[in-house]
Amino acid sequence: MRCLPLILMVLMACGRDARPPGILDEQQMTLFLVDIYLAEARMSQFPMKADSARKIFQAHERNLAERYGVSDSIVRLSYQYYFEHPKEFDRILEAAIDTLSLREQRMPFNTQSQ
Repeated sequence: MRCLPLILMVLMACGRDARPPGILDEQQMTLFLVDIYLAEARMSQFPMKADSARKIFQAHERNLAERYGVSDSIVRLSYQYYFEHPKEFDRILEAAIDTLSLREQRMPFNTQSQ
């Protein structure tokens, strides 16, 4: 009987950090961030005021969420969850960086950079 409180504490601790239902899993979040980074890179090539860029980017982010089949509130909850779980977020960022690096390596050779 003395073990019962310990078992209950362990079970409660395990359930506390469970990923909320509906948020993007690590793979989905990685791909979402890759798409966000690519959109930011494309937008940075066009000179425009910050407020205009922000409006365009927000619209793109909503479209991207629709493409992933989630609402913007799910995207916000996903960001919030992963910001609160830095080890998981670090894995996501590492995977996103790896994905972007591989895409860059696969790009056709740019002769203008020589």
